[in-house]
This record gives sequence, C-alpha cells and structure tokens, in this order.
Amino acid sequence: MVGSYQFARRHPGNLGLACAECANKYSLRGHPALRGLGSLRAIGDATGAGVPAGTVLAYSASWPGSSLTRTIDSRPNTIQAAIQSTLAGKWGVVIDNQQHTTSDIIHVGGYSFILQVHTTSDYGAPGDVQSIIDGEIYNYLGVMPQSTIRVVQAVAGPGVSLTQQLPPSTAAAIAAAQAGYQDAVSRGDTASAAQFAAEIQQLTGSNPQGVTGWFSQNWPWLAAVAGGLIVAREVL
Repeated sequence: MVGSYQFARRHPGNLGLACAECANKYSLRGHPALRGLGSLRAIGDATGAGVPAGTVLAYSASWPGSSLTRTIDSRPNTIQAAIQSTLAGKWGVVIDNQQHTTSDIIHVGGYSFILQVHTTSDYGAPGDVQSIIDGEIYNYLGVMPQSTIRVVQAVAGPGVSLTQQLPPSTAAAIAAAQAGYQDAVSRGDTASAAQFAAEIQQLTGSNPQGVTGWFSQNWPWLAAVAGGLIVAREVL
C-alpha cells in the first residue's frame, strides 16, 4: 500500500522484487517525502549510481515560521540539530556545514538555510538525497520545505573519511544560496528570496536584490531600533 509507504508490488520501480527484498533494500517506510519513489536506487547499490558515496551537494530550504497553531521551534539551528543524526545514521547523508542569515532572536515570518552535505552511500540521483532531507525536516516540523539541491563535487578526495564532516566549501554555499534564491523568486516568495539574497551578499559581497534586498532582510531590526527610539523619546 503506497499510501502507508509500504512496498507496492505493482509499482513500475518495484517489478521483479519480492516484498521482503524491497523492505530490506529500500527502507522507505515512514518517509512522506519519498512517496512514489519506487525507482529510488538502493543504498549501497553502486551499479550505475548517479550520486556515488563521497559526493558533495549543496542543499537549500525554506519553511514557515512558528504560529499560534504550530508552536514547534522552527529556527534553522534547531532544525539542523533535529535531523543531522538521523540523516547520517539512517541515510548516509552527513551535514558538513549549515548557514543562515535570519536572526535567532528577533525574526518575523519563515526561515531558510543552506546546507553542505556529502553522501556515505550511493544514490541514483541528487533528487533522492533532496527528498530524504525534505522528509526528515517534515518529520520534525510537520511542514514540507521548499528546497533545491545541486552537486558541487562528484567525489571527495582520496583518503577522506566519509563518516566525518568535510571542510565547508564556499562553492557549495554559493551554489545552494543561488539555487534557493532563484527558486524563491520563481515561486514569488519574496521573504525567502530576500534571505537567500542576503546569504549571497555575505558570501560574494553582492546582493542580487540591491538595496531593496538589504532593507527587506533587516527590517525587523530597523523596526526594533525605531520602536526603541520612540519609547525613549516619550520617556524623555
């Protein structure tokens, strides 16, 4: 039954596999982001793997902030802490680095971050890794993120321990930020676009939105300062 993420014998991607074979090879149960991915290449199946172990990828995601009906802590650092051990231990996806520009203290609206990750197992395509990260965020947050993924380096260098975090790559961060920005613009998500634009500015020194992007990203701080000045004036 596909709806409960069990093995679907008639799914085209599962033809020729017995139920037990699929369960042992794919481990898709409980992962909402992987619904319908019957052709997801098995972990450890190196034959024709499009994303071999050691591949470095740049992932970007944005998601809604907390609300009156959903009070779970949705800050980027909290999300990373919630998903990183499961990604590494269950899926062979190690988070090397995480960056975000939103404040963890004063912030209104949704959040975003960019991740550098690498694989310790073989996967068929970058989208498989993207779906896995999406799914773990969903498992914690209860909301599916808007995300992108890009391959930055085909395979990590020789002698590298894939179970350890790799050094942060500026190229990975820029690739993730640019992809996230382009995706947010295409969806008309101005808040996320401003956050990714600020990340691009931090990495490259150039904001694709210009001055408008800077004001959009920093208006909570500006509003707080302005409010403080008004209160101070009234007290005086």
